[in-house]
Amino acid sequence: MSNGMDRPLIVALAGPTGVGKTSLALHLAKKLDGELISCDSVQIYRHLNIGANKHISSKDEPPQHLVDIIEPNTEFSVGHYLDICTRVINDVLKKRKVPVLVGGTGLYFDWILNGAREAPKVSDEFLIRAKEIISNHNDWNTSFMYLHNLDQKYAETLRKNDFYRLTKGIGFYLEYNEKISSFCRREPHFSQAKWKCIYLACDREQLFRLLDSRCIEMIASGIVEEVIELLECGKMSTDSSAARSIGYKESIDFIKGLRSQGANLDSLFLKFINEFMSATRQYARKQETWFANQLGEKFKWFDRGDPRFPIHEEILSNILSYILCPDDVIWEDRSRNT
Repeated sequence: MSNGMDRPLIVALAGPTGVGKTSLALHLAKKLDGELISCDSVQIYRHLNIGANKHISSKDEPPQHLVDIIEPNTEFSVGHYLDICTRVINDVLKKRKVPVLVGGTGLYFDWILNGAREAPKVSDEFLIRAKEIISNHNDWNTSFMYLHNLDQKYAETLRKNDFYRLTKGIGFYLEYNEKISSFCRREPHFSQAKWKCIYLACDREQLFRLLDSRCIEMIASGIVEEVIELLECGKMSTDSSAARSIGYKESIDFIKGLRSQGANLDSLFLKFINEFMSATRQYARKQETWFANQLGEKFKWFDRGDPRFPIHEEILSNILSYILCPDDVIWEDRSRNT
């Protein structure tokens, strides 16, 4: 599908974890004759199934790309994602289909929409120095504030426990005495496309209640057993980026606690549940803040209503009308819920 002077339509659908992005993306892809492209930094990993909350596609659903593409022990940067995603978008457009990018990883959307940063590579020498600084701090918060004082803008793009990018940010400043966030961007690959960017929002307290329930469901579904299997067969190491993902980090901490002498199972399990819920809520809160501050001008926000229930037909119609609205027409929001 194209529009105007043959400008291809590309849809970007973001929102906090648990808000219902995938179900909406499937609905839109069916209506627009599109294909889904994941913008999720956890769903890229094979074998991380329960914690990543992957959607199992059926034969009659639109294809879904960039899910289960790398092994958990493989380091995967936003630059790698940009290269692969660019190829997939081009492939979908060549088929005269509509790419529907869906996920909650803000940096992936940022680089696709705004272009990659032209920053020089950090040498091994300064990466080692950065790792030594982080090791001396001995905790995430202290190291994060260290980077925050050097480069606030870059630091605010980091997810908690993303030591890979934390090390890169500190190492970059040490080597070049400049902020990595200050470097200019390349021209985005799809700057001439007709982008329709949607942020799916909802009441925070309703979302938190849903997320708490989902954490319990993941534990009941066997996320701890999944982690044990991945660790024992060597498919995931405890120091990998995949192992720092929400749900997996907390599971690893729980497993380590069980193996320590004098461990109290009840208190360990309660601590595990609380930390899992807390990390999930914090991530959802950070997603909302990040998208509002970093990409607020590009995304149109829609309130989807209570996330425990399917999105109301009126809201679905309203979102679709926004996507299909021609550039030279002022779109009018007709929903009572936005």
